[in-house]
Amino acid sequence: PDGDERIAPLRIYGSGWKPRRIVAIRDLKTSESKAAKIRHFDGLLDELQLALYARAWEIAHPGDLVVAAGISLFSHHTEHMLEMSTQYSTSHESLQLGTRTDITTSLHRFPDEASSPHSDHFRAWLAQRLSVALRVAAGAAAGRVHPTPSPGVCGYCPVRNACEVRMEAGF
Repeated sequence: PDGDERIAPLRIYGSGWKPRRIVAIRDLKTSESKAAKIRHFDGLLDELQLALYARAWEIAHPGDLVVAAGISLFSHHTEHMLEMSTQYSTSHESLQLGTRTDITTSLHRFPDEASSPHSDHFRAWLAQRLSVALRVAAGAAAGRVHPTPSPGVCGYCPVRNACEVRMEAGF
C-alpha cells in the first residue's frame, strides 16, 4: 500500500505524513458490572490502557495509523464501542465497526490550539493519555507510589509479601 513507512507522528495535521494502513484497537472486557457505554467512557477518559495499546501498535507497525479505539464488552448482549477520529469516520461510514462514539471531540485538542482546532481530537486524546502515562511512570521511578490496598487487589499482587500496607483476606 501507498503511504509512509515511518512511525506515525502524534500530531498528523500539517505533518504531510500519510498512513499505509488505518487500524482500530479494541480492548476486550468480560465484565457485566457496568453498561457498555459507561465502561467505554471509563476506558477512554479514566484509564491509560487504550492509548498505550494504540501507540504501541503504531510503534510496532510503522506506517500504520490508529484511527479508533474502544471497549468491546462481551456479555449476553455484546457491544463493540469505538471512539473514532472524525477525519476517518466520515470517509469510512460504510464500515461496520460497531457503535461509533465521539466523546473526545469536545474534550480534547492540542494545548497550543484555539477552541476550534484543525487537528484531530482523537490524536489529541492519544497524546494527552500518553502524557499522563509518562508522568505516572516518571513518578513511580522517582519513588512516588501510592498503593491502594484492598483484599481483592492484594491477593494477586506479586510483591504483597514485602508490602507494609497489604490487606489480607481469609479464604
